Amino acid sequence: MRLLVPGFSIDDNNDRLTDLVEYYRLPLVTFRSLVTAAIRKRTPLGERARACLEAGKIISNQLSLQLLEERLTGPDMQYGWVLSGFPRNINQAATLNAMLLEIYQPYDIVIHLKSINSRQKFAPVGKQLVCPSCLPDDAVLKTPLGIFYNRLNQLVTISSNMPLATVDSLIRSHCTGFEGS
Repeated sequence: MRLLVPGFSIDDNNDRLTDLVEYYRLPLVTFRSLVTAAIRKRTPLGERARACLEAGKIISNQLSLQLLEERLTGPDMQYGWVLSGFPRNINQAATLNAMLLEIYQPYDIVIHLKSINSRQKFAPVGKQLVCPSCLPDDAVLKTPLGIFYNRLNQLVTISSNMPLATVDSLIRSHCTGFEGS
């Protein structure tokens, strides 16, 4: 399973993301950890990233995607991954989609982690429990990334306080062919 948690989805409450990583036993790739590891290992791409950062520049989309490709083609990524905090813009999203297809690692689902009231009730809808406020936030839908993924019908909102079994059910209902861990 490959889960994409773009930049619009990160807030102070990443407990649910940590739970998902542990539950599915998938490696978590954050852009910060990716760059830090490449710099620490002194890879050629890491050295290019170091030079950008030392010069006070932003790491380019091209270099960002090269770093991601290098990481996502690692042997520990063959059974899936969670990519968090990237992409952060439409250009990155479109290029990331193309790159993931090229390396035969397309994501299965795009997740928007949403914090809601802890007393929110869940209602049965078919075989799932769905919270009424688990539709994407209007603010997210109005962002370029939100529009991009919503138009592709790949954006799923997950409440940060949903029971993990409910989150699992929601994710699996959107990931056809996933057998799980």
